[in-house]
Amino acid sequence: MIVAMRTLILFFAVAVALAGCGDPLPAGDRVDADPLSGLIEQANEQTLFHQIELKVSTPLAAGMIYVYQYLQGEVSLLESRRYDNPDPELNLAYSAPVSSDDSAVLVHIVAAGLSAGRPDEYVCFAALDHSTSRHNASIACDLASTVTYYLAGDSVGMSGEHPFHDIEYRLPLWKALNEVRENDVVAFYVSVFGTLQNTLAGMGRDRFDQTRHSLRPVMETIITQFVDQYQRQGHITSTDLVTIANAVIDNALPIERITRYQTIYDTYAHIEDVGLKNTGGSLTQKVSQIELLTMASEVGRFYLRSSPFEMSDYRTHIVQNIRHHDSDTGLQIRWDPIPHMYGYNTYFNGQYLGYTRIPELQLESGAKGTVTIKAVGYAGEFDGVHHELAELSLLAGVSADAE
Repeated sequence: MIVAMRTLILFFAVAVALAGCGDPLPAGDRVDADPLSGLIEQANEQTLFHQIELKVSTPLAAGMIYVYQYLQGEVSLLESRRYDNPDPELNLAYSAPVSSDDSAVLVHIVAAGLSAGRPDEYVCFAALDHSTSRHNASIACDLASTVTYYLAGDSVGMSGEHPFHDIEYRLPLWKALNEVRENDVVAFYVSVFGTLQNTLAGMGRDRFDQTRHSLRPVMETIITQFVDQYQRQGHITSTDLVTIANAVIDNALPIERITRYQTIYDTYAHIEDVGLKNTGGSLTQKVSQIELLTMASEVGRFYLRSSPFEMSDYRTHIVQNIRHHDSDTGLQIRWDPIPHMYGYNTYFNGQYLGYTRIPELQLESGAKGTVTIKAVGYAGEFDGVHHELAELSLLAGVSADAE
């Protein structure tokens, strides 16, 4: 009996050994030696819980608000809810990898509830620095944030989809434009296109719908064509803008009335509340009447008197407000973006550094010399602006950032 058992054990041992010497399993059929290793790595990845108190101001006193998280190149819906009180406050939270330096909260507001029946849409964002896990942010979801969103885009979105389809490309320039709302050219664009959006929304209450025919891609298309024509011609009028808009909406609305009747213009006009700082020129062609040099005068001339918006004004093609500061990563140089320009060529001490679409440049910490920035548009490279990277002059009593 003992001999028989030993023989049986030996037989099984030989069988196992022979099986191990057979052909290996095909690559697709192999079993991972440790199938839980990937899950264990993910579980061990450290994350930090972020809490955000977000205060939103918007022209819509009631509506639907959609909040998205933008983290490490991915967009995901955080919250959607209806609000019926002006300037809603949101308490948000999400976890992010400790290795992530920043993220952003993206907000899309549409009419709903007490404002139902209107096609208004607004977008805005709050950039979050992950050096802390508790965040307080106040953002304006208004025409300025929405128009700068249009101007920063790479492609036109689709009705019924969230507006942040190309946010990885759009956000850096959107942020730069949004930070300089009081820049003369940026404020002019916000006023002109804000007026047009008000007109389309007011006249087209039954024509636009967020899910089927959203106002957002319509505005993006109009602005893209407007900027392209302006670059090619060097000037553009409100008549041109109306022609472009009518082609996009298939002449469905009598929007040309805004250029013919003062009362219609007054109904829909949006004027950014900024004072023109660079008073050496006029963004639109001046008329014979004496007028105050204000944003209201500029926009009024553009719409009611067909005074063209001209590229000849230096603010439309010469970089403004170059400044620099040292940071942990190097010397940061920034300037006010020109919305219709394709980008900027950068030079350091006469040597070409490269082209950038975003109005910023980074050099080694402590770099000394002269930085030159030249805007690039359809006509090519425009005149450059020189900026000295020098320390604060105690003798002169002025900063090196001054022009």
